[in-house]
Amino acid sequence: SYDGCCGLPPNDDCTDDCVIDDLGQCCTPQDVDGCGICFGDGTDCECSGDLEVDCCGVCGGDNSSCSNCCGMPFPDDCSETCYEDNCGVCDDIPENDCVQDCAGTWGGDAVIDECDVCGGDNTSCQQLGDINGDGTINVIDIVMAVDLILSNNYDAVGDVNEDGQLNVLDIVMLVDWVLYGMPEADSDGDGVLDVDDSDPDNPYQCSDHDGDTCDDCSTGHYDTSDDGYDYDGDGQCDAGDCDDDNDGCQECWDYCP
Repeated sequence: SYDGCCGLPPNDDCTDDCVIDDLGQCCTPQDVDGCGICFGDGTDCECSGDLEVDCCGVCGGDNSSCSNCCGMPFPDDCSETCYEDNCGVCDDIPENDCVQDCAGTWGGDAVIDECDVCGGDNTSCQQLGDINGDGTINVIDIVMAVDLILSNNYDAVGDVNEDGQLNVLDIVMLVDWVLYGMPEADSDGDGVLDVDDSDPDNPYQCSDHDGDTCDDCSTGHYDTSDDGYDYDGDGQCDAGDCDDDNDGCQECWDYCP
């Protein structure tokens, strides 16, 4: 009652028309490719070379099981006739149908605001304390700050001491500014006011008033007499002096000992 691996009875000579392939699958001899593997299991294309993978990735397929983004089947050479661009638009034009916004997003709507901030709302350039944004700090801003505090609202422009809270300390500072004017800013604390500082956010860079090629704030505060070592005492600090040992040769290409 032996039926062989295909479930068929053996031949009169007791031979079996079914064979076990290299993967342990049962198939008839005519279904086994040159690699000893049954056809139709997806390995024929890699093994025997008798079949090819179509543009849809189907072994022995005819490109009918998929289409490009335009809904058209692929040609025999699998060449692309439609393109989905970075904007999600599919057409036969390779170029994008939209542009990148200031944040680098294709088709995005982020723009640079008046404060030169991408995607900003024009508040980052608003002066601290000028809550109503009229360009001056006066009693109106004080009243508005008080109202914000009473209503438990936070406004970064009203947080003049920048401690993350809007409270009576900010009111005191606002009153002081209204009465006596705002103090001139030195953001990096190097002793040079921002208006005169070449880099108001870097305490190690501000100017070179003495012309010695070293920054006057190279020590972290403004001091032209201590802005860099001057080995040969020629008035130029070593960092910018190509002959810092005064031997007559430029160290930038100095071959003198």
